[in-house]
Amino acid sequence: ISLSMYDLILFGASGITGELVLEEISKYAATKESFKWAIAGRSESKLKKSLETASRESGADLKTVPLIIADVSDPVSLSDMCKQTKLLLNCVGPYELYGEPVVKACIENGCDHLDVTGEPLFLESISEKYHELATEKGVSIIGACGFDSVPSDLGVYFLKDHFNGDVNSIEVYLSMKTSSKLGGMSIGTWKTIINSISTMRKVKEFRAKQKRRTLPKSSFKIQERFMIHYNEHVKGWCIPFLGSDMSIVRRSQLYFYEEEKERPAQVKIYFRVGSLLSTLALLLYGLFLGAVCSFGCGRNLCTKYFRFFSFGMVTDENIAREGETRHVFVGNGWDTKLNSPEEQHDTPPNKTMITEIHSETPGYVATAAYLMSCASAMLEQRNKVPSGGGVYTTAGFFRHTAYKEFLAKQNIHFQVKSEISLKTAKTESLPAEE
Repeated sequence: ISLSMYDLILFGASGITGELVLEEISKYAATKESFKWAIAGRSESKLKKSLETASRESGADLKTVPLIIADVSDPVSLSDMCKQTKLLLNCVGPYELYGEPVVKACIENGCDHLDVTGEPLFLESISEKYHELATEKGVSIIGACGFDSVPSDLGVYFLKDHFNGDVNSIEVYLSMKTSSKLGGMSIGTWKTIINSISTMRKVKEFRAKQKRRTLPKSSFKIQERFMIHYNEHVKGWCIPFLGSDMSIVRRSQLYFYEEEKERPAQVKIYFRVGSLLSTLALLLYGLFLGAVCSFGCGRNLCTKYFRFFSFGMVTDENIAREGETRHVFVGNGWDTKLNSPEEQHDTPPNKTMITEIHSETPGYVATAAYLMSCASAMLEQRNKVPSGGGVYTTAGFFRHTAYKEFLAKQNIHFQVKSEISLKTAKTESLPAEE
C-alpha cells in the first residue's frame, strides 16, 4: 500500500453518527472524479453493514469502498491506518476514553485529524498536550467539527464579520426540534454525557493548573440573565447551555486576539427549552442525572438501562432524520471601530445585529454536514486556512473558507436577520446572506 493512498478515511463508520457521515462522504465523492476514500473500524462485518445502510439511504453503490481494520487499543493498526491518508475523520467516542491514541497516531504519521467531540476536557487537554508537537510535524488537529461546536463558534464570527463596527457582546440561543417517531439521542451521545458528568471535577482541576491566558475586558458588561429566563428573540424560556461551545468560543477569541489583534466579544450561550414547565422539568432532570452519575454504580445503571433513565429519549438503533435546529445570535456593539482591542469605548453600545443559523435537519444529520464541510475546506482550500500545523478550533481554522457555501447545499443557512441602530431606534431588515 502506497503512502497516502486515500484523500480521506472515515474512522468509526459503523456508529450512528459514522453512518450519517458515510452518506455525506458518498455524496461528496460523487461530485469528484479522482477522489479516493475508505472507511475504518474494528469490525469488518459492521463496516459492511454500514455500507449497505448508506447505499440504501443515499442510492449510491458503495460496495467497492475499501475497508480498513483499526482499533483504538491497537497502536500499530492506528498507525497503519493513518499512513494511508491525508485526512482522518474520527467518529469514535467518547473521545475522552478513545480519542487520544487516534490523535497521537495522526500526528506521528503526518495525517490531519477532524472529529465531532463535544467533550471540554478532551478538547482542552489535547490542545495543551499536542499543539507544539502538531505544529512541529505540520499536522492540523481540529476538534468539535459537528453540531458541537461549528454553529456556535463559526456563528460568532459570521456576526462579527458582518457587524461593521466593534462587537461588545453576543448572546447565542440554541433551539431544536426532532421527530418523535424515533429516538432523539444516540447511545454514543448518552455515554458521552454520562462520562462528561463524571469528569466535571477533572475539568475544573485541569483548568486550575493551566496558565490563564487573558482577554481584554470591556467597560460595558454583558447582561446577566437568571438561570431561567424568557427571551423575546426566540419566544421561549431558556437556560444556560452546558456543552463545550463556551470553551471553544473562548479559545477562538484567544487565537484571533493573539494572532490578529482582533477585539474579543463577551459571549454567553443559552438553550431554548420552550414552556416554563418544560424548562423546570429539564432542570430537575439534570440535577437527578448529575446525582446518579456522580457514582460509578449509577453510571453503570444509566448505561445499561439507558431507555429507562432517559425516559425513552435514547436509542441504539435508528436516529430521527426529520427535524430542525436553529441558532440565533444577538450581538451588541458600536457602529465605529477603535484602532486597538485594548482601547475602550467611552459610550454605551449603540448598535444591535441579529443573525441566525438554521438547519433544516436535526442535530445528528447536521453534524455529518458540518463535519463534511470542514473536510471539504481542508481538502480544497488549503490557501484559506492557517499554514503549518497545530491544534485549532473550527473558527480558528475555517473562518476564511467557503464553509457556508457548502453548508447551504445541505440546507444549513447563515443569515443576517436585522440590524438595529440604538441611536435612532430604527430597525432595518437586511437581505439574507450566506
